[in-house]
Amino acid sequence: MQMSVGRASIFMIVTLILSRLLGWLRLSVIGAKFGETPELDAFWAAFRIPDTLFNLLVAGALASAFIPVFTGYLAKEREDEAWRVASSVMNAIVILLVAVSAVLWFLAPWIQPALAPFSDPGQRELSIRLARIMLLSPIFMGLSALFTGILNSYRQFLTGATAPLVYNVVIILFALFASPFLTVPRTLALGAVQLIFIVDTFLAAKMPEGSLTALIYAFQLMQLPLGVFSIAISAAVFPTLSHFAAQGLQARMRDLLQTAIRWILFLTLPTVVMMIVLRRPIVNLLFQYGRFGPEAREATQEAFLFYSLGLAGHALIQILARAYYASKDTRTPLALTLISIGTNIVLSVLLAPTYGINGLALANSIATLAEAALFMALLAPRARLRIGGLGTATLKVIAASLLMGIAMFAFIRATNITVDLQQTKVGLLLQTMVAVAVGVVAYVGAATLFRVNELAEITAAVRARLRRP
Repeated sequence: MQMSVGRASIFMIVTLILSRLLGWLRLSVIGAKFGETPELDAFWAAFRIPDTLFNLLVAGALASAFIPVFTGYLAKEREDEAWRVASSVMNAIVILLVAVSAVLWFLAPWIQPALAPFSDPGQRELSIRLARIMLLSPIFMGLSALFTGILNSYRQFLTGATAPLVYNVVIILFALFASPFLTVPRTLALGAVQLIFIVDTFLAAKMPEGSLTALIYAFQLMQLPLGVFSIAISAAVFPTLSHFAAQGLQARMRDLLQTAIRWILFLTLPTVVMMIVLRRPIVNLLFQYGRFGPEAREATQEAFLFYSLGLAGHALIQILARAYYASKDTRTPLALTLISIGTNIVLSVLLAPTYGINGLALANSIATLAEAALFMALLAPRARLRIGGLGTATLKVIAASLLMGIAMFAFIRATNITVDLQQTKVGLLLQTMVAVAVGVVAYVGAATLFRVNELAEITAAVRARLRRP
């Protein structure tokens, strides 16, 4: 059954919330099982090669080229040609990934130590072995991404949205019952981010033990709201954007893009404030179990703070890049991505010696916000976006988010003075849940006071989705 853009967005948000919850459980189980150990650092370092391979050769190509072309053929009722293109792409993906994976398998003993120069020879050897095993995953994940793109082009979102649930469950089961074989990687970040993480991995590997693990956990935690809101809405909107672009319906494409931007900012900006205010209890509740102790918690929450600053940039890039891809323009996003990569790498090298992994996280946030600003500046005149309307809506959301943050901070300070809720997980959980509730009420109240239109629009979309079977 085909879904409207609004229903598809709500459906994907719900399934991605479930996926991210399982993702948290996965990281929590892994952290409790391994803690800040050299073995886990070796695992995350080994993860870089296959993850980068998938994102550079498959994820970007599918988003920028295949889906707009496939959707364009469908929009023009040329389905047979669309499927011939899909068949050719599938063959090319399999051949390319098998060939490149084989080459990287042989080169792993040289590439992996250069990527992560661990001082312990045993840790380097483990990282090489894990990287070789993980090189099988890009092949299957490439096919999965292709099939998901085809289904999304037909506005069939169920299979693609629920597949990550199964993925996370399998990793959790392996971590619990077969931890020596914990070699299933996670491929969520964009190719550009993965290239940046190669540099960050190299720099973090020279820092105290556990630094790389803390950096990875902080980044993955930042990805949770990104996947729930921005990626979900962008993925649901993308096929329709491509359809409008293929039909030459520029006004409808602009209106849909502008709505998506407003929705994403309405959901993302308060999330940034909430993550900053609640960063320490969040990390405590999600990860501080077993061998993942207070030192690991503090390192993770500090990096999480600096990653949170760039969340709005990550969120905007998701939808703005897709606007270019829908119009079959891949050069502009590539150029902006290269600028962002260069900026991020330079900042990482400059900030890491002084600020450690916090500097790496801050470099990522600065570069990402700059990239989002460039995307918006170049796209606004081209897509004829109503910048005035977007600016006014964004300022209202920022004001409502700040009021929410003040209310949450005041509640936490008051309850911390009354009783030490850090002594038990139950007390901390209760405080955090009530703080979130206070924040939600404050945000909705402020949004109503400031007459933020997105509140009514999203509420209407949720009600419409709930009324339908």
